[in-house]
Amino acid sequence: MRAILLLTILFFPTTVWAFCDNWSTTDTVMESAFVSLTIVDWSQTKEFVAQGTLEEQNPILGKHPSQARIDTYMILAIAAQAGVACWLPQEWREGFLAGSVVIEAWAVNNNLTLGVRGRF
Repeated sequence: MRAILLLTILFFPTTVWAFCDNWSTTDTVMESAFVSLTIVDWSQTKEFVAQGTLEEQNPILGKHPSQARIDTYMILAIAAQAGVACWLPQEWREGFLAGSVVIEAWAVNNNLTLGVRGRF
């Protein structure tokens, strides 16, 4: 699992720009922030689901997803978000990336306020 996380952290933010038109340094920073926050959210989700203390609020995952479902969802979410960011024209990309970061930051903060720290 740690190898998958390391590859995810290193691969997506640093290489997605190679396939996109006009990918900027700001885009890379925001994509890196999104991936980092998603990995924290991933860890938090795995923790509270394993403990059975809280219910997942993401309707795609369901209230009590399996660890495998969480892993699959998070990997696909990171890949899909990077793909959409790459596909968008430059004038829309920055807003999309900023919105993605805000949503993930909210999720991580919400989990922290519920006492979920997360660990891999």
